[in-house]
Amino acid sequence: MTSAIARAGFPVTALLRQQTERQAQQAEQQAQALEQQAAAKRREARAAQQQARELDSEATESANRANLLQQNLAAADRLTESQQQRTERLNSALDRTAASESAPQDDAEQQTDSETQPNPTTTVSVSGNNAATPFSLIARPLAPSSGLNINVQV
Repeated sequence: MTSAIARAGFPVTALLRQQTERQAQQAEQQAQALEQQAAAKRREARAAQQQARELDSEATESANRANLLQQNLAAADRLTESQQQRTERLNSALDRTAASESAPQDDAEQQTDSETQPNPTTTVSVSGNNAATPFSLIARPLAPSSGLNINVQV
């Protein structure tokens, strides 16, 4: 077979050389294709890393917002509780004021009894139409022996 190739004018080394060059060219094309694939994968990886960083940042922001909202809710709860306590104290003071004004003032013995016995509690209702009424009760001068002073700051 080699003699037939040699007789045809194609030396064996030339054929081997051509075959080797074709294989080298194919290998180079494969290498370039693999490099392009690797570059594409690196770009995808960089994009994925960037997206991961953005998602981490968003998650951190969301966690911070959630923490802030929880703090706001706790502060609102404390404020509501404080307002309820103040309302209860104001109603109690109004009840004591109303009870001390309704006690008879001319009999000293009854006055002494009313000061030592607890007053019945009544709740003062304040609606939008008569909001000035309870404050007028506070603003009125107290009986000299009542010992109750109320400081209202608006």
